[in-house]
Amino acid sequence: MSQNSQNSHLPPSKDSVKAKNSRRKSTGAKVGGQQKHNGNTLETFKEVTEIIECPVLQCECGCDLRKADGQVCEIRQMVEIPQVTFDVIEYQRIEKQCPHCNAIVRGHFPPNITAPIQYGPRLQSYVVGLNNEYKLPFGKISELTEQLFGLKVNVSTIVNCNKRGYVLLEEFETSLKKYLIKSNVLHADETGIIVDTLLYWMHVLSNDKATYLKVDKKRGSQSFEETLLSYTGHLMHDSYSSYNKLTNAQHNYCGSHIDRELESLMEDGSEWASKMKKLFVDLYETAYEHNNAKKMSIYARYNRIIREGLNEEPVPERKGKRGRSKNSKGYNLLLRLKKHKDSILEYAFNPIVPFTNNQAERDLRHCKIKQKVSGCFRSLKGALYYSRIASFISTLKKNSINIFDELAKLFSFEPLSLKLT
Repeated sequence: MSQNSQNSHLPPSKDSVKAKNSRRKSTGAKVGGQQKHNGNTLETFKEVTEIIECPVLQCECGCDLRKADGQVCEIRQMVEIPQVTFDVIEYQRIEKQCPHCNAIVRGHFPPNITAPIQYGPRLQSYVVGLNNEYKLPFGKISELTEQLFGLKVNVSTIVNCNKRGYVLLEEFETSLKKYLIKSNVLHADETGIIVDTLLYWMHVLSNDKATYLKVDKKRGSQSFEETLLSYTGHLMHDSYSSYNKLTNAQHNYCGSHIDRELESLMEDGSEWASKMKKLFVDLYETAYEHNNAKKMSIYARYNRIIREGLNEEPVPERKGKRGRSKNSKGYNLLLRLKKHKDSILEYAFNPIVPFTNNQAERDLRHCKIKQKVSGCFRSLKGALYYSRIASFISTLKKNSINIFDELAKLFSFEPLSLKLT
């Protein structure tokens, strides 16, 4: 059976057109918004910027009505954005001579005014947000600013804005790591990225309120070892063995990864895989209280399926005199399910442990989109700039904070609204 994103760890981008067809069955519902769905229909505004009357000049009979009294019988509103332009703000440094000692005393520029002429914090936040959150390449941003504002921002200026944001966010990243270590549940994952033709790894640690992205040459957990060495909470990840070296954490395994492996075995006719998947679904759909009350019988059912699977899977084959015997994919999965039984089943008994690692996968998806748009990161510095700025933006969005306002505060050296405690 050919592998795709539904029965293996392959990403959806590797699927054929046929494999991308949805497996969901039609519910018979009408097309469009459903009942009890909260829509986003544009509503009438109470405050308006400008009123334009649609006058009545004459009656159909030809009578002149221009001087006759009238009243509003219907209104229609058009929401428009203002013509975009730019302001030039000049800072004048004043000097005075002290009448007492004749010393020349000069005023001080604000800390964010560092050059004879420079771009302001709002424009810097705009280009940094477009590049890192909305994935626009440097050239497109330069073209867009010229078209919108009549102000062409050079590519090198955008790069310098990213660099400045990276430096200013160093303290944020430190507080972010301290915050995540206190979390009861953390999601961890990694994905390959291309940096100047070389393979690097984008790692993520996250929960529902914060995201920490980090670029590293190595794939393993040593990338986060300094951060996670003392972590004692629940660490949700896939079955990549490197994470198991973090011995202080309570490890939990992504149910979606296991589900896809079971799906592949089911397509090949595996009976034990079908039974195990049904068990996972039953536990997921059952209340925690009921699962805890039936914990012994659940473990017995789980162990029984493991035994049936070991009898069903082919015996490991040895092809040569040396080396380990080669196991089937199903046999390897069974060994993993048996070894990590408690960690895999904990989602059924502990309400804070999720079934999947979707949180980390969603947080990594943006960097894959950025790479698809631009092809690769041209330099390691560029990847590092992106990882820290994207961590900041993702954390802002999770806390429903406007990213452009906060980036403008960052470039103005003003206190940020985001407080990680």
